[in-house]
Amino acid sequence: GLKYIQDLPLTGLDMTQTNLSDQTMEYISKFPGLVELDIDSTGVTDTGLAKIETLQRLEYLSVGPDITDKGVESIVRLGKLHSLKFE
Repeated sequence: GLKYIQDLPLTGLDMTQTNLSDQTMEYISKFPGLVELDIDSTGVTDTGLAKIETLQRLEYLSVGPDITDKGVESIVRLGKLHSLKFE
């Protein structure tokens, strides 16, 4: 699914409670205009978070419980982030 909408100029994406995984985070990283991203209650771990460090416009991020200190290291590289939610 995500590869088919990569050309849309999305600013927000809610993937809560989907089968999103670390592998499919590669597709998420190709939405450079994202400002809001919800990926809680998914299979995304620290490995997947590392793939979205390129989303430098991201201001809001909601992540699930599988994120550790290593994932937080990726999160702090998101320069414009001002709202972070751990579910």
